[in-house]
Amino acid sequence: FVRTVSPQEGHTVAVRFLVWGGVGGAPSGRGVLIPGSEKAFPATPQGISKCWERYSPLIHSICRAWPGFCSTLLVHLVDFVLSIEDHNTVEGFIDAASARKLLFLSAWIRLMLSQRFVVALDDAFSIRHGSVNGHRKDNSSSTELNLAEMDHLQRLGYPVYSLLDRFRRHLEQQSNDNVRSSKTTAGPTEDLRKTSRDILQSLQEILGSRQIHGFGYPGIQLLETNKKEIPESIPLEEKENSTYTPQSNARQKAMPQASGHMSLDEIEALLSDDDEEREESRAQVSAKCVNDDSDLATTETNNRIATTSGRPSWIRCKVWDPCAIGSLPGFP
Repeated sequence: FVRTVSPQEGHTVAVRFLVWGGVGGAPSGRGVLIPGSEKAFPATPQGISKCWERYSPLIHSICRAWPGFCSTLLVHLVDFVLSIEDHNTVEGFIDAASARKLLFLSAWIRLMLSQRFVVALDDAFSIRHGSVNGHRKDNSSSTELNLAEMDHLQRLGYPVYSLLDRFRRHLEQQSNDNVRSSKTTAGPTEDLRKTSRDILQSLQEILGSRQIHGFGYPGIQLLETNKKEIPESIPLEEKENSTYTPQSNARQKAMPQASGHMSLDEIEALLSDDDEEREESRAQVSAKCVNDDSDLATTETNNRIATTSGRPSWIRCKVWDPCAIGSLPGFP
């Protein structure tokens, strides 16, 4: 399969088979990494270890043949966890099927973030000094795993910073939901996002002192997939008091298409819109510089430019995650 299918097509098929199901005999809504047989794969450390042993060789083979598949698989595992927890939050409880899915999904995420997994992919990632992050090397028969080094995960293309920010926003949303629900219900609320909390803790431990919220961008407004689009009939006063433009509204309408299949012409059209806005912004900045006769290098002037042009001033990027053109790191 790996040798006969192109990586472009193979990524989609393999992710569905492993995570989402609906292909290759895997039932819809549950890939083979979430086994359905309670008898063969019980929801215990032994069942998790048995599942790892069965499917890890397949994952290793695909990851070696198709560069970037490790990152793709990890992001889809994370996305499945978040979607299940969002559904549970709406329902207000965790059913048995969801609990089993979260158990195996979190186990695979822990494995992919572990030193055991990266060393199995390439011996170059092995630690020669007998310890990882102050711990002994993993026992291959145990579900207790030592986390991999951040440098190793970055070489595999893992969007660690993006996933960290995504889990943080996910849990912040839960805090807001709990505040609203506490006004209408009595007693403590069940932690429906404990799985995310545990994964977030692992990511924070991997990053250590290198943790940076929002990629180090002050006041960054990250993508919210459930936000409604700005309506065409937005009131005039809101247009005047916001950064709304016809071009930005058109691009917002086109953004959902980016998650599917976009033609080259559509991608070029989006980039063209950005170029037009950038040129317009530059003209506004230049005009202000001439009128004010001020130094653009100062922070105060940059802030005035941001207010005038409706765009944030340029800042130095502290960290970044790699991603394919037309995609967002940390998102499928």
